Amino acid sequence: MTNLFVRGVGVTSFTYFDQVSGISISDGVVKVELAVGRQASADEESALTLEPSIALATSLNGFLRLHEQMTRVVDGLVERGVLQKRETATDVDA
Repeated sequence: MTNLFVRGVGVTSFTYFDQVSGISISDGVVKVELAVGRQASADEESALTLEPSIALATSLNGFLRLHEQMTRVVDGLVERGVLQKRETATDVDA
């Protein structure tokens, strides 16, 4: 895996998630809840449900830095033609 946009310092584990299911702030600590989408059956038309995966906690400054880094990554992907920006936010089919 090549890290093209933000230099990492190394990690000890990975957790997959499909979407952020909630964000809350209390006493300067930001909690970001992540979820995994699960399809009820193999039928392509079955409903996708979200199951909690993991929660991250960070300082408000850490959360703002995360936002800045993710914005730079998205902008880089747009510049390379991997993504296209839309005028309005919509759900993306996986």
